[in-house]
Amino acid sequence: MINRPTRPSNTWEVAKFEVPALRWVDVWDPDYGIAILNDGRQGYSVEENTVAITLLRSPIYPNPFLDYGHNKFTYAIYPHPSDWRTAQVPRRAYEFNQPLIVVEDTAGGDSSFLEITNPAIMLEALKWGGEDSGIALRLYETYGGVNACTEIKGLIRGGEGIETDLLELNNYGNANLGSLCFKPFEIKTILIKS
Repeated sequence: MINRPTRPSNTWEVAKFEVPALRWVDVWDPDYGIAILNDGRQGYSVEENTVAITLLRSPIYPNPFLDYGHNKFTYAIYPHPSDWRTAQVPRRAYEFNQPLIVVEDTAGGDSSFLEITNPAIMLEALKWGGEDSGIALRLYETYGGVNACTEIKGLIRGGEGIETDLLELNNYGNANLGSLCFKPFEIKTILIKS
């Protein structure tokens, strides 16, 4: 996450006119804010009350024809009360980029397949783990908060998983899914034995 003022106060800030931002940008004050969500543009600039998205790069090197042809852009404007954390802007941006796929419940229960109780924690990947090790969850903390903890419900019955590295090669011990804690912007991979 990058915080920047909308009015540059020195030459260094003037030179940083464009910010790389994946999926969203938000301009807010304590009472109200507005976010722009997008499906792939990653360059924004904000100057006082104007927000701009860089749609085409148009480089001349190494490929001078990179952005030629037909281009399609999708974006959404998301006004919200309070700041971006309270409005859950990272979650809304993720939902905009990856719409939910509804699967009919054949087990006959009311519970969710998977529920993460803290809105600051996002599920980036749910996949089969390597070498038949079970199901792998890749989660990360999006708000930059101090020690954000969450409970993971629904997927498993025992409440235990194994924390591992991103490549799922080294195990770091058991992970309590009833209270899984993250440092600011931390990424965790949890293996759940099947």
